[in-house]
Amino acid sequence: IQTIIFLSGAIGLLWVLPILRNKGYSGKSIILIGLITTAIALGSFTFLAKGWEVYIASLGLAFSAVLFPVARALLSRALGAETRPTMLAAYGSLEVLAAVVSPLMFPNLYSLVQPVKFGLFDLLTLGPGVVFLIATGVLLVACVIAGTLPKT
Repeated sequence: IQTIIFLSGAIGLLWVLPILRNKGYSGKSIILIGLITTAIALGSFTFLAKGWEVYIASLGLAFSAVLFPVARALLSRALGAETRPTMLAAYGSLEVLAAVVSPLMFPNLYSLVQPVKFGLFDLLTLGPGVVFLIATGVLLVACVIAGTLPKT
């Protein structure tokens, strides 16, 4: 699965990002597209029933690799030469913090959640996959925040 995620991210960076830039999409639009498609892909993991479905859902993570480089480019453009190094260092620190905290937090949440059945005939079961809904919620909050950014 990691290979599929890596390959879809590479496709996003090397193929999709240049196409969007050539079509005139702003950095803000690309970030919003990346956040929304990543949220949809992660949210779909909640409802997967078969192992092969994970591979298909992972393809939706193609834009996740685009988010950090585009955000760094936007910061570089928006900041003056005096504040740029400090802000990029802070941004890099937040990236590393997220990369450290997420793997520690989400597996523990995953193991704590017990399956719960919903619906008239228990058609929907939410179990440990609800962690992916939490991650989707975090991404949707990021979408709201990114929506307030100026168009660049």
